[in-house]
Amino acid sequence: MNRSDISSPGGHRSRRPAAVATLLAPLLALHATLPAPATVPEQARVDDVLGNSSELLIRRDGRRESLQIGSVLQQIRDALITAPPNNARALLRFLSGSGEDLNFYVQTNPHAQAAIYYFPCQMQGGDYLIGWGLAQDSDRGCENGIQVMRGRTSAAIAPSQQVAAAPKQLAQAPTRQLFYCAAGGGGQLGFATTTSGDPCGEALAQCEASGGDCKTLATGSWWSSEPEMQATLACESAPDLSATGTGETLAAEIQALLPQSPGGDCGLQVYRSQDFMIVPAPDEAVLAQGDDEILVQTRDTDTGLQVDVLKGAINVRTADSAPQLLLQGQRYRYAGSTGEVSSFDREAAIASVDMEVLCTFAARQDGNLSVSTCTEAGLEYQGTVAFCDREQASGGQEGDRRTVQMSTNQGELELEFEMYGVPDRLQILYEGRELLDTGFVSGSQTLSVPLSGKSARVDVIVTGNQEQSGTQWDYTLRCPR
Repeated sequence: MNRSDISSPGGHRSRRPAAVATLLAPLLALHATLPAPATVPEQARVDDVLGNSSELLIRRDGRRESLQIGSVLQQIRDALITAPPNNARALLRFLSGSGEDLNFYVQTNPHAQAAIYYFPCQMQGGDYLIGWGLAQDSDRGCENGIQVMRGRTSAAIAPSQQVAAAPKQLAQAPTRQLFYCAAGGGGQLGFATTTSGDPCGEALAQCEASGGDCKTLATGSWWSSEPEMQATLACESAPDLSATGTGETLAAEIQALLPQSPGGDCGLQVYRSQDFMIVPAPDEAVLAQGDDEILVQTRDTDTGLQVDVLKGAINVRTADSAPQLLLQGQRYRYAGSTGEVSSFDREAAIASVDMEVLCTFAARQDGNLSVSTCTEAGLEYQGTVAFCDREQASGGQEGDRRTVQMSTNQGELELEFEMYGVPDRLQILYEGRELLDTGFVSGSQTLSVPLSGKSARVDVIVTGNQEQSGTQWDYTLRCPR
């Protein structure tokens, strides 16, 4: 296999401006190389939530619990589940064992179907924004890649459906989720699976027993009922090796594959027929475009999985293809075993509600999350940051003005306010027009206000009563329903 081939898995070649192609020409030989053993995140922290958090759950040891700001995923079997109607969003930040930020984040977005994010580097179904900084700035989480899986036909959401489709002998056995871990270093490899606990201890022990200076390279899971999967062992300067098997047999096939490794830095990845891997491109490819970050959006659509490159550059690879370099403004769509590269409306994408929310999340991080695309899109948050479904403000005669971030740009806003005994005034402005003006009123009230437009941000102005210094007020804007 020619690892510098840049044609897409479906045989379509990407198109880019001649100037960019010339600039990147010296880098094309770099894009397919495996990254050095990277820091696998040991924690993923829920830094913020927008919307109804009851639509977001954490699964630990097979049990589900409610998600809260500050909730932490910290073992391979932990997962974040989004549940219909699925309008809430969460921001995940990734940390090392010592709490060091790993320059990598994921934002969940609304999606019609349930979706699962498996800690640390695997996601199934749904809609996500994924961002990496430059590797030269700090260690990056999931630098060896994040696996994107089809959601609506997978056993991880509905295992009983897969059991029915599996070979007859598998359908008789209980369906189990197998968690795997691959470790490597110094030309040595280790691999282990388990149905409980963390398999990385055993994988590391196997690798180190052979004299390797070993790190965790890849983690993930599959279901015992899955009828067909492939494991790919990719090593520098050598053809890829692969093994196929069912959910019951693949682990043994992988163990038989490892001794065939030619040595050097290798990476092992497990694929289903509809999976692909997203690997951040080297800093050189990102900087060559004048970018300082990588930002992509993945979606599980009716016609297959897709990823849009909003900024920077990534590599995409599948079980049966060499890595495909994608640049800013390019889309990769994968349906079955066919991949296709095309362009998309990047200007509309970086001005979307999904980006608005990310930029608002970034503004709430006290400078700890930098998203330069927000500046380019004109979505930097001005003033005090506020989210719907939380009390946005309270005060007195001084009044207040702030922008409130909604979870969507369509639906009915619900305003709850308390003006107490002294009248105050509240106005809601949206896209240059007034949606509501209460006038000077006292007491409490709940009002519904229709919202429909491009943006999901509204401005709220409270004018305190200037004639009576004892005035008080507070209000809450609920997310659109």
